[in-house]
Amino acid sequence: MAAGVILGILMLARHRCIAYSLVVIWAYTGIIIKQNAQEIVHKDIIFTAWAGIILLVLLIITTLLKIPQRSGKYSGSSFRNGIAPSGHFTMSTTDRGPGCGNLRQEFR
Repeated sequence: MAAGVILGILMLARHRCIAYSLVVIWAYTGIIIKQNAQEIVHKDIIFTAWAGIILLVLLIITTLLKIPQRSGKYSGSSFRNGIAPSGHFTMSTTDRGPGCGNLRQEFR
């Protein structure tokens, strides 16, 4: 159970990949439903799954609300909303917002 939460946290922290964490939440929801349908209910498994879901949901909300901090020569009043002083649109890979981005290129 902990492996799924750890992978979800790593994907949120490194790549801001909310979809990956939502899949883990979906899997844990299935585990909870399956465990509740059993004759012998294992409350420790259900509790652990709920704890993982709550942790991932809080981290997803934090990821969505986090405003990317800019530093460097374009930080400050001359750089707003990805428009450099020259008038060209710029966007780094960390400013794309929530989502998995282009993970294929990053893992090569």
